[in-house]
Amino acid sequence: MVAAAPEKQSELVFLITAGAVDFVPRILHFVPVAASMLERRMRVVERVEGMIQFPHDVGMLTGDFGEILRHELNNPLTGILGNTELLLARREHLPPAAVERLQTIAELAVRLRETVRRLSNSWEEHREPAGPV
Repeated sequence: MVAAAPEKQSELVFLITAGAVDFVPRILHFVPVAASMLERRMRVVERVEGMIQFPHDVGMLTGDFGEILRHELNNPLTGILGNTELLLARREHLPPAAVERLQTIAELAVRLRETVRRLSNSWEEHREPAGPV
């Protein structure tokens, strides 16, 4: 999170729009706003950490890694893509710049989903066969 003078926001626009940082202008009583944003970020991190549960046994990864990869990445990607498409369905109510960004998000989500598919398929094709059980 960046708390700075309002005029600094334009210098950070790339990071802000990419979601890499949150920006809080340092005006009036900005501390409660910044604290609220930090608390929200921490809740998101805690929620995500609780959702991703990799096996503790590293040996299990050899057989299930492709499936775990697909599941853990495709679930959030589906949410991102679905919400983006819902917003794009109302494009007539959005500024052109917002529509452009939403289209970019949708394209990148689809591209990432395809990359996950290829990686997990490749992993499964090249993994060593499991020994006798």
